[in-house]
Amino acid sequence: MTARSLSAEIGLHSTTMSKIENGRRFPTEANVAAWCAACGCPGEAPAIIERLQTIESAYEEWARVVRRSGLRVRSGLHSQVSFENTRLFRIDEPIVVPGLFQVPAYTRQMHRFMFHLLGRSEESLEDGLTFWAQRTEATLDARRRIVAVLGEQVLYTRITSESDHVFQLTHLLNLAERQYISLGIIPAAAARWGVSNIGFWIYDSSTVAMETPTACIQVRSAAEVALYVKMFNDLQRVAVHGREARRLITEALAEL
Repeated sequence: MTARSLSAEIGLHSTTMSKIENGRRFPTEANVAAWCAACGCPGEAPAIIERLQTIESAYEEWARVVRRSGLRVRSGLHSQVSFENTRLFRIDEPIVVPGLFQVPAYTRQMHRFMFHLLGRSEESLEDGLTFWAQRTEATLDARRRIVAVLGEQVLYTRITSESDHVFQLTHLLNLAERQYISLGIIPAAAARWGVSNIGFWIYDSSTVAMETPTACIQVRSAAEVALYVKMFNDLQRVAVHGREARRLITEALAEL
């Protein structure tokens, strides 16, 4: 059966079929069910739909997220339910303060830049920031464990005013005192044989999330997640903790 005859069989325009065939558009669940029925294998549809959903959620463009719901994510990995259900976060961030550790001014500027990059209006920004603050407040408690490894550069990446950056670094110092948070910092001059190209978050041992300027990438393959856990453990061994980590933060504060 050709693509043209298949599109005619299921009542799908040939242009739409061409876009799906060439990877420019995702098929809907109804498309998949109709295709399987037309090909005489309707029982295959549920498995194909499940795989399609996995593929689609593995790479999510920020433009689609912002267009759909602003920053108020109601479902999926970044939702408040997802954060509350996660009992162990392992976070590697070489350049910027991770979202759970950000003060409001830092979060606002991070997302203002994203909205600017995507060419979006900032009208929905404040509503989204309220959601992020509520999610952070609900997540930062002793019911879960948060293990973070930051590059020393994080302490010097200033995207806010000097006074707000002082507040941000002071907040990091306070978080480092909490029993359920392990804060490690990799000194800039540390001898190391491996680096992470971009930051990544490990949710329990089930999912890894990485953010690029334009999209969120999610990894769920057990074998791949295990490799990220191994890499995180390697990075953690290079980091300094406790008094030495606090000293690095204090030194960064002294330069402001």
